Amino acid sequence: MKAIIFTGLIGLSSSCWAVDVVVHPSNTAALDKNQIEQIFLGKLKTFNGAGKAV
Repeated sequence: MKAIIFTGLIGLSSSCWAVDVVVHPSNTAALDKNQIEQIFLGKLKTFNGAGKAV
């Protein structure tokens, strides 16, 4: 029973992870949450008018 509870708690804790977005100070492109998600999913490869998203 303890193993089942422990496994459940571990599974729930993974949904609490956060992601920090770090950009160079000279980057002037503004991104919204949807664009950031698209970059992390690999669906967006460039910033709007600002070059390649690495």
